[in-house]
Amino acid sequence: MRLIILLLISINVLAQEHIIINNSRANNIRGRYGIYSELNPIALPDTFQILPILCLTDNDLESVTPLLTGTISTVIDLPTSGTVFKDSLYKYQSELVICRQTHTRTIYAPKETPALFSFYRENSDTLSWIENEQVQLGWFRMYNESQYECIQAHMTLIGWEPNIANTLWVKVNTGCDEWVQPTGAHDVYNLGDCVTFNGDEYISLINNNSWSPIVYPQGWQKQ
Repeated sequence: MRLIILLLISINVLAQEHIIINNSRANNIRGRYGIYSELNPIALPDTFQILPILCLTDNDLESVTPLLTGTISTVIDLPTSGTVFKDSLYKYQSELVICRQTHTRTIYAPKETPALFSFYRENSDTLSWIENEQVQLGWFRMYNESQYECIQAHMTLIGWEPNIANTLWVKVNTGCDEWVQPTGAHDVYNLGDCVTFNGDEYISLINNNSWSPIVYPQGWQKQ
C-alpha cells in the first residue's frame, strides 16, 4: 500500500532532498489526495515549510505537482567554518539542526552549544526526550517509558528532564502502577500521578510526593 502520511516522515528522509515552499503555498496544498495520500508540510522557524521530494512521484498528487516543481532544495551540511545564519536548517551527521543565532562556526558540536543550535525533529507524541530541542506547549515526549506533556515552551537541557522539571512537564496518566517507595528526586510522585495501593487507586495531590497514601493521606485522593 503506497500510503504517504507526510506527518510521519523520518529524519533520514528530511535530511535528504526535499521541497521548500512558503507558508501561503503550503496551506493551499495541505490536505488529503485520493485514498492513500496526504500532504502535510512541516513548518520551519522562518516563513517556509518543507516536504519530502518523494511526493512528486505520487500519482495522487499530480494536481499539485506544478505548484511544487522548481522549489526543490537540499539541506546543506553544517559547515566547519564560516558564518551560519539564524533560523537556517543544516544537516549535522544524521540529524537536522536549526541555528538559533547568526554566528561564526565553532569547533563544537551542536549539542555542546545549545545557545547556538537546537535539534530539529518533526513533532510526534511518541518521540523520546532529548537534550537541546526546542519544545512547545502541548507537545509530548517519552522519558523512562512514561509519556510527559510540555506545559511551558523551553529548550530541553540536562537537569531539566521531564521526571524532575515539574514546572515544564506533567506526566500523562496511562494507568495506575503499584505504589513503590521513592528513593530520590528522580522517582517521586507528582501532581496527577496515579498509583494502586492496597488494592485501591489514588491520585497524587502534590508534587514531590514520596509518602504512601497511609503515611500522608493529605497528599492523595482515593478514586
